[in-house]
Amino acid sequence: MELNCAEQSLHEILLQLNEKYDIQFSIDASVSKACNLTIKQEFKNISLALETLAKQCDLELANIADVYTFRSKKTLSSKTLPRKKKKETTSAAPPQLYLFQGEVVDASSLEPLPFSNIQAGHQALSTDGNGRFSFKTTNVQEKIQFLHLGYEIKDTLIIENNNLIIKLYPKAFDLQEITVRSTSPVYVTNIGEEPGHFKLNDVAATLLPGNHSDMILNHLRLYPGILAAGEASSEYQIWGAYLGQNHIIYDGITLFNSQGLQDDIGRVNPLMVKNIEVYKAGYNVHVGDRIGGTVLIDGKQGHREKITGQFILGDQSANAYLSLPLFDKNATLQVAARQTYTNALVNWQEIFGKADYSKPAYQYGDVNLKFNTFFKNNNKLEISAIASNDQYRESLDKKGDVIYFRELNTRSIQVGSALKYYHNWKNGGLSSVQLSQSYYRPEHLATSGFEGKGDESQIDYETSYWRNPIQEMSTRIVHDFPAKRKQDFQLSLAHIHNSYNFISEEDKSGEKGGNLERFSFYAKDKIQVS
Repeated sequence: MELNCAEQSLHEILLQLNEKYDIQFSIDASVSKACNLTIKQEFKNISLALETLAKQCDLELANIADVYTFRSKKTLSSKTLPRKKKKETTSAAPPQLYLFQGEVVDASSLEPLPFSNIQAGHQALSTDGNGRFSFKTTNVQEKIQFLHLGYEIKDTLIIENNNLIIKLYPKAFDLQEITVRSTSPVYVTNIGEEPGHFKLNDVAATLLPGNHSDMILNHLRLYPGILAAGEASSEYQIWGAYLGQNHIIYDGITLFNSQGLQDDIGRVNPLMVKNIEVYKAGYNVHVGDRIGGTVLIDGKQGHREKITGQFILGDQSANAYLSLPLFDKNATLQVAARQTYTNALVNWQEIFGKADYSKPAYQYGDVNLKFNTFFKNNNKLEISAIASNDQYRESLDKKGDVIYFRELNTRSIQVGSALKYYHNWKNGGLSSVQLSQSYYRPEHLATSGFEGKGDESQIDYETSYWRNPIQEMSTRIVHDFPAKRKQDFQLSLAHIHNSYNFISEEDKSGEKGGNLERFSFYAKDKIQVS
């Protein structure tokens, strides 16, 4: 290698060598800037070159763990070494801790990125369901890495602050052409830190079946462990757990039934979905308390900068989505709605002619609303609402010597709402308060009978009717303490109220109902040994 410099400081020469050869140095900046050199010489290796630089500046060179350290000769003299002080009897003051608190968001839409992975020094963290993080270290500045599924990995150096906004850029892959270029690495894995855990979001999974009008289940069934036995969507199984044993949660709202009557459309509009987490089994207390799997669905926050929307028209349904920024871009309102028109394209008279036939009619409609408003220090209020109506009707009239008629009407209603408030404390804690309610009511009515002509009396007449509404109301408070190097502590308190009321005309015992009150408390501490 060759050194060629004229009247350059040792500081500038070391910076050039670091950039060219990726060598690490340790030196007092005031010493390196005070020594000016003029040298033009070739060397066999980098060590000889650095020794020459150190000699000309009257410094000592040492290689410690592949780091070249320049030290003044005076500091090595035993005469200048300070005398050992007597051990003080008083205990040393605790080290000062600096707070790093903020939110990880999408760079273009400012949409929070929940459950992002964070590598800060020797500790591994993750953001909460609203993209927030909070931790304390003894360093006033920290080298940190942020990772989120479908986004470029971000390595950066941040200074202690309690109002950090970390923006990640989504990575889109264009298939129309092939371009070879240097890009930042992209976090593409969807495997969680725990067994039986994986994630999906609207960036990494945009073209899977079910993206527009079908069920979110169509996404999940592509992964191992979902519907392991049987492929009928009515047998919604996660590692052997059936539909009633699994817990489906949308923005804190429990969905007692996540699909329609005909098993071809889901209760959650996919255009509202931002992030999906699936815990197949064996999850911790902060996830849920069911014996089966848990699916956590997070809705979008909406675009705070401009009006956005989508409209999808299919052969059986229409789907529309609209996002509006409000209050000088400090709030967003999202609306999404779907409506089916399955029978609009069918002319039953042309199919069956004059023959007797059963006339089927199926309709599904839903609406999703979500309002977000933002306060100082990244505090946020979020209100979500979801409502859907699913109905199937069938009728048959057969006329002859004896008139036969049959009516079938099956219907279900799913309604839910949730209010969440997220608060960032100045001391570094993260708190959230959630109020939610969910109501599901299925009902069934079937009527059939025979009727004679003229004066003949009715031969037979039968009616079957039942309904079984179920309701859940819950209150939950969660507080996360700032994560430290070896600990991540969380507290939670919750109250859950469930009730049902079963009514059947066939059951002579009358109405059956019940209530259940549950209180839960947990303290979770994630300890990193090394």
